Amino acid sequence: MSLVTGDPASMRAAAAQLRFRAETMCGIASNVDSDVASLTYVGEAGDRFREAIATGSSNLNAVCSRMVNVADTLVRQAAIVEEQLLIQAAQMHAEQGRY
Repeated sequence: MSLVTGDPASMRAAAAQLRFRAETMCGIASNVDSDVASLTYVGEAGDRFREAIATGSSNLNAVCSRMVNVADTLVRQAAIVEEQLLIQAAQMHAEQGRY
């Protein structure tokens, strides 16, 4: 993943990349859950295995959710940076007109 700068386009690209990675990881977790559900392990070992997979999937889904939240924040902040850059450019243009 690239370094996020004060460039709104780069910030949006980083957000899209982060969102894509989160969706990919959640998809993998879902596939693992489906695969495990189709297995027929029985007994105490099977119960522990299913519990470990469920815990891992839950943790991964929580991480994915946080990644999407960060991506959303990046998109919102890109809009703020973009607005600030436009204001700064307008101010510079106005100052150049005075000289």
